[in-house]
Amino acid sequence: MSLMIERAKLIAKMVHIYEARRNGEPYYNHCERVADTVSENPEQKEFVICAAYLHDVFENAKNPNIIRHLILDYFPREVYHLVEVLTHDKNIDYNRYIELVCYNPYAFEIKIADMFDNTEDVNLPDKQKAKYRGACLLMISKDKIVPQILKDRLNL
Repeated sequence: MSLMIERAKLIAKMVHIYEARRNGEPYYNHCERVADTVSENPEQKEFVICAAYLHDVFENAKNPNIIRHLILDYFPREVYHLVEVLTHDKNIDYNRYIELVCYNPYAFEIKIADMFDNTEDVNLPDKQKAKYRGACLLMISKDKIVPQILKDRLNL
């Protein structure tokens, strides 16, 4: 494994160290599963795998500006840009955020992996399920391919 991916893993672990998922598992496990899903493509670019590990760090960090500087200092700009695209600014409508993700094929791939992992939770709240259902419908309207298993989980 490359030094760059090791750094991404370390930063994700550091940011999510005291966080847990609804089921009690460490939050970092989610980041690892998203990165594993993205890296299943043998031709996947290293910077995309790094961004998959880091996809939630700006939203979850106690001081996101420190994390921004770490990423800018230790990763190519493409990693920083992807993490920014994948970060949902709460001042922006969720549908607008999804549209922006759809414009970037790498961000779209990571977001699909993120939603795939999140929807594996059988106790997914109805509100989040409805949000993801709307996101998938919007993605489909933008001619994006949403995996059938995700459609099935969201009853599309």
